[in-house]
Amino acid sequence: ELVRDPVTKENKKTGKNIGVSRLWVAEQSKNILFLSIALNYLIFHGTWASLQDGSCLKYILSAKSVPDLLGLIIRKKMEADKIASENKLPVNLLKDILYYIYCSREGLTLEELKELTDCDDYHFWSWFGVKYDNFLSIDKGLVNFTHIYVREAVEKCLWEEKSGASTSKGGTKSHEVTSTP
Repeated sequence: ELVRDPVTKENKKTGKNIGVSRLWVAEQSKNILFLSIALNYLIFHGTWASLQDGSCLKYILSAKSVPDLLGLIIRKKMEADKIASENKLPVNLLKDILYYIYCSREGLTLEELKELTDCDDYHFWSWFGVKYDNFLSIDKGLVNFTHIYVREAVEKCLWEEKSGASTSKGGTKSHEVTSTP
């Protein structure tokens, strides 16, 4: 028999239902990629408290498609990375990198990204490569998105924000990392 809620035993012990079964029956979960990404997010980011109060599942289920879910995850990841770096990352550096990759057709070389962002800090780029490897691939020297859904997510979550800001090479902002995140 399939257990719909993997923590049923704990639910019975505590008398609280954390409702993970809502994920199994959600319309979005008919797409196996959505379900897989959602479960991975729960595994790595869900806490017992966020499962009990339902906030983690509510956050996940607020996405109606795979690109929406990836957009939520990318946005959350950028916020967390900004906090973890103790605000030493330039304000728009992560957004700019994703924006530049989005605007490229086949991807960009690391050298092109360094030039476009005015950031040549080796430690930052190593850190970035590790932290965002689920969303980016390097093929034939070009950094690009791993999937069309990632491209759509970046378009949805960053394009509107980016369209009002001017951080291009000719702009006034420079991306100088003050220390390794």
